[in-house]
Amino acid sequence: MNLSRRDFNRLALASAALGPAMLATGCNLETDILNYSKVGKQAFDNVVAILEADGVLPAGGNQFSKAVDAAFDAVTAAVNAFQAQNSTGTLADISAALVAVTTAINAFLSELNIPVPSTVTLVIALVSVILSTIAGFLTQLPPSPGAAATAIHMRKIGARTFEITPKVRSVRKFKRDWNAAAKAGGHPEAELKLSFWESVTP
Repeated sequence: MNLSRRDFNRLALASAALGPAMLATGCNLETDILNYSKVGKQAFDNVVAILEADGVLPAGGNQFSKAVDAAFDAVTAAVNAFQAQNSTGTLADISAALVAVTTAINAFLSELNIPVPSTVTLVIALVSVILSTIAGFLTQLPPSPGAAATAIHMRKIGARTFEITPKVRSVRKFKRDWNAAAKAGGHPEAELKLSFWESVTP
């Protein structure tokens, strides 16, 4: 079902009267995705920076990393279109844009040749935070082509495989989980800056 912003707002009003359980997506979901798309892109660019420093990628990344950045930008555009006045954008458009990010990341991973096992482990830990968060959003959105397949799926870097399981995260939780993975992997420079409120909120 393709919900326009007008339809979504009507559903939100009806749900408010009937109780929050009636609206699975939540009225601020698209704003959460908008905020995530910017932080998620920054996080991915930090992965690229690590691989550049290790000589795995050339300076400025490659066509696959640039495709991921473009896919994140498309998520931002899809949410902005959905939130615009008299919008014809739908939640399914946002869902499709998120699926496109996972597709672009998969292509990026498939082209990597990382000789150092510890770097592979780090990249898996960091990319897992990105992909599991996207999968968490997809569980709250209308189905789009390929959405179900991306929710729980095995990914591969070289000979290493890893599983992605959906996890619903706020931006604050995403940053904290990301920072924990970056620190554990010996790359505190890849950590994402927490705002004052993000740092003091449990």
